[in-house]
Amino acid sequence: MLSQISPVSPPPGERRLAHRQEVENGSHLAQRSFLRVPGQKRQYKCRITNSSAIGYRAVILSPSPDAGRHFAVGQALMLEHSGGWARTVGLRWSQGNMLGLEILDPVTRLILTGEQGEKIVHDCQLLGTHGELYRVSLPEPPVLFGVFTLELPNGENLPVRVRWALADEICLQLAQPRYRL
Repeated sequence: MLSQISPVSPPPGERRLAHRQEVENGSHLAQRSFLRVPGQKRQYKCRITNSSAIGYRAVILSPSPDAGRHFAVGQALMLEHSGGWARTVGLRWSQGNMLGLEILDPVTRLILTGEQGEKIVHDCQLLGTHGELYRVSLPEPPVLFGVFTLELPNGENLPVRVRWALADEICLQLAQPRYRL
């Protein structure tokens, strides 16, 4: 079944919104994932093959090469993981059993540590990504220094520091090298 999985490119009209990171086969993220239509009990076993700050690419684990036909572009789905987390995703594109999933209602946060060690959370908007750089916008930017945490919509927590700031736009850079999942 897994031999049918190929590195299919998304349809030509799809615009890349964020840097994608390939997920290793043995990763906990790659396995034990399910897609479910809200309100229905049936789960479709899938494997996450790529992850980005705003979405996932997944393959439905089915002997049928066109298993994606069960879903419509724009349809809201629940991506559930046996590790206990779930995200609402929308189907951007479908090609055979490969699916492009976009996280709906994404939440991006900056998590700072206060003087007493308490966590101070600031919601922000992710404007874009480029390699190991992340551009965010905050309504009222706090004083940022040192290393702090950026929580991406896909649930990933990254140690970052400020590279530059301009008005309400801030460019963050990873504080340590990024390793593959």
